Amino acid sequence: MKEHDEIRLKTATPFAYGAGELQPNRVANPGLVYDITTEEYLNYLWFRGACAGQLDEFYKPDDGPYEPPRTKKEFNILNLNYPTITVPYIQIGHPVVLIRTVENVGCPGKYRVKVTAPSELKVDVEPQILAFKFVGEKKQFRVTLTLRDTPETDGYVFGMLVWMDGSRHKVNTPIIVRYS
Repeated sequence: MKEHDEIRLKTATPFAYGAGELQPNRVANPGLVYDITTEEYLNYLWFRGACAGQLDEFYKPDDGPYEPPRTKKEFNILNLNYPTITVPYIQIGHPVVLIRTVENVGCPGKYRVKVTAPSELKVDVEPQILAFKFVGEKKQFRVTLTLRDTPETDGYVFGMLVWMDGSRHKVNTPIIVRYS
């Protein structure tokens, strides 16, 4: 048996391809971005075990030293404003709610959401339309994920949330959910 005969091909997942194919012309004019602040990154590092004194090296605001959340419960890692929705653990019938914020970096316009997900995963997005009037305007949306049934796949289910303005902008947000 040759070495290449033992290779087993698997279907690619968002772990392999992320938000999809990079299109350089669209990168220059993305329409919407998931902006994240230095403080949000520092809160994430604090949540992962860094102490506030270490994080002061990266935080130089006018108001003084970095102040972490009072408790780990105040910081919900699921709400880190990252352009991927990742849920490390979900149970059947126990919804998980996440909040994301997008910023308009293009012309005024309306974006409609389209969700693709396997039948075992219910994905609700509110609002389903985001209307932007100016550059720099930010809007929040809420994503509720509910596992309806045990998936046929092993360990993870995948979906995609896409904001589209009807013309040239299409903002992909992979959904990755691990179930038990």
